Amino acid sequence: MNIVGGLKVKLVESSEPMQIGTVTCAGVIISLDEGRSQEGYIEKYLIKEIGEIVKNHQELSWVLMTAGIEFLGRCIDDSSTDINKWSTGYGERVFKSAITNLFPSEYHQYNEKCSDYCLYKQLRCGFNHTTLPGSKMILSERKLKQKHLSISGSSLVLVAEDFYDDFKKACEQVLDKLGKGEIQSKFHLITVK
Repeated sequence: MNIVGGLKVKLVESSEPMQIGTVTCAGVIISLDEGRSQEGYIEKYLIKEIGEIVKNHQELSWVLMTAGIEFLGRCIDDSSTDINKWSTGYGERVFKSAITNLFPSEYHQYNEKCSDYCLYKQLRCGFNHTTLPGSKMILSERKLKQKHLSISGSSLVLVAEDFYDDFKKACEQVLDKLGKGEIQSKFHLITVK
């Protein structure tokens, strides 16, 4: 038994999600703040905090946005209530689902495995495995005045602020779906006060 902020917490190693009442916990994050619901997590961390990182540390923001896209895909996936599912190919499926269902149609042509500019392979896998994009990506920022989702030479140009704006809209769509009960909340954080 561990004591964290006066709360007794029993940490158990398990590949199975924990149940607290009727809420599935995808691991346990013990937090001292109010971002403890799925909605709060999306608002505070995916929208607000990543937004600040885009402004100040664009190079790091890509790692967080690509992981966040997969998270959003897990939120809208109705085939599983387990946000902590790690089966082979599942991450790719939910990442691509998020791009297809939550991002503007301009992204869809780059959502196919056969595309030279496959966002899953070139962006998500590159960043989530090596913190670098694939060789077919040029990552830029608005002050460099490159056009977002354009082809330059043999690479796809992504502009951090434009990508974040679309990521934020995707987050807001998930929040809207949660608010309307179209999808169910799949995790809860433990808050220590």
